[in-house]
Amino acid sequence: MTCPHCSHDIPLTWKKYFGSPLGNHVCPGCGKNFKLALTASYVVLLVAASIVATGMPTVIAFFFVHSFWYTIAAYVVFVGAVVIPFDRWLDDKVRPSKPVH
Repeated sequence: MTCPHCSHDIPLTWKKYFGSPLGNHVCPGCGKNFKLALTASYVVLLVAASIVATGMPTVIAFFFVHSFWYTIAAYVVFVGAVVIPFDRWLDDKVRPSKPVH
């Protein structure tokens, strides 16, 4: 992430990622607040990753086990293993930051 006020490069750790689910952060360089912008390209990438990386394997898992609850469990595992790390990477490298007034 880059602070929009002072252009300080801030690494997004797991603690910062889970501590700010809405993308609001404080720059350690200047102390000002900023947030990550919600863009259409971010939403499209996250939905596509969710469908490809979790939806399809979940459907395949359902055909093997024929159990609704095992399918839900497989979905949760796939989200935790694929989509959450991808979202963190998008937040750190792709999503632009904007100042909060």
